Amino acid sequence: MRNRMIGAAVAAVCLVFALSPRAIAQAPKAATGTGLDHDLSGVWGEFTGGARPPQGLARRSQPPVMTPEGQARFEENASQTKQGLPVTKSPAFQCLPSGPLQAYGPGTYAVEFIQTPQRILMLLEYAHQWREIWMDGRPMPKESDPLWMGYAVGHWDGNDLVVEMGDFNDLTWLDSGGHGHSAQLKLTERFHREGNALLETATVDDPKYYKQPWSTSRTLERHTDWEVGESFCVRDEETRFENVVVNPAANPPAAK
Repeated sequence: MRNRMIGAAVAAVCLVFALSPRAIAQAPKAATGTGLDHDLSGVWGEFTGGARPPQGLARRSQPPVMTPEGQARFEENASQTKQGLPVTKSPAFQCLPSGPLQAYGPGTYAVEFIQTPQRILMLLEYAHQWREIWMDGRPMPKESDPLWMGYAVGHWDGNDLVVEMGDFNDLTWLDSGGHGHSAQLKLTERFHREGNALLETATVDDPKYYKQPWSTSRTLERHTDWEVGESFCVRDEETRFENVVVNPAANPPAAK
């Protein structure tokens, strides 16, 4: 069995990373294009400056219908939110890898596609994570270690990139609201590009936690003057936030 377990846990939290380096500095415009028939290369992120996605590429989502086991996991994950408390149960708060859907991050965090005929790499600014999509025609492995980001193989369907993912562990969340998943999770992402707009649609298939597949989407804009910045999750900062904001009574300041 391949030992593909990730040795260092890296993730990020909205409460700590309120702004990405995007708000601080922008890179000069870079040359673009891979010369390939299909091209998603470059840096993508939120629409800015009042820009809007083309009609038909607007973000949309489909509410999940949970099984009793999935509902119980959701209720546990969302318990702090319902009490108006900081969500310390989140894997991201604990500086753990976020999983592929949460890895895009909130706000203006960027993602860069680096594209070759054999594979596509996604460099995710949020918590400095990365994903690997194999494009060489290989099937999903019959045996694999459980992975934080899953094992991903992709192909082109017309002009759309379709990515199939599996071999997940059950430790990440599918969204910031607390929807979890089991190790049976299968994810399918479709990337549809129209000019400088990219619609990402993810379909969740996990019969242990959800009665039927469900989908969510996001729309990204291509930014030729952005670059992926450094944005790590630092455990000392998480601990300081917990001591000062989450539970200050249990951690009084040291006497001067």
